[in-house]
Amino acid sequence: MTLDVRALETFQLPTTITGILNSGVPTNIAIVAPDGPVLTYGSFKCQVDSLANQLNSFGIGRGDRIAIVLPNGVENIVSFLAVTASGATAAPLNPAYTKEEFVFCLEDANAKAIITSSAASDAINEAIPASMINVSVGLNADEKIRFTCDLPLGLPGTREGSTGDDVALVLHT
Repeated sequence: MTLDVRALETFQLPTTITGILNSGVPTNIAIVAPDGPVLTYGSFKCQVDSLANQLNSFGIGRGDRIAIVLPNGVENIVSFLAVTASGATAAPLNPAYTKEEFVFCLEDANAKAIITSSAASDAINEAIPASMINVSVGLNADEKIRFTCDLPLGLPGTREGSTGDDVALVLHT
């Protein structure tokens, strides 16, 4: 077996979420999760792109920090990637935090918005300031992830897309 070194010299690893999703064969399975939908790369990319555009329509985009308070699962994965694809920075938080911990982390992260589910705890619901964009995630009848927002829509954001230099993640440890 021979190795074509020239092929390796021209190979570039993807540097953005969109690049990674574009590298998958659309019909191949990307995610299998217990008690969740099975997503192909094509479906996964379509949902991430659609939700990123939806976040932009809520006035969320480049430079914004978005807290994510969801249990592990497909909704969490797709939400995280949609946030980063929208140009914003994801700040995932542990759903088991107390109200005080949520208040601290939301303020510390300077979060403009938060993504939760309808099953969010009282602690998180009580910690969300009235000025924060509150986005709820769920599955529709076709098992596609959807966002709803309880605040009036902001000015539509422009989707600049993420670059390899953008900050994708802020972690509180």
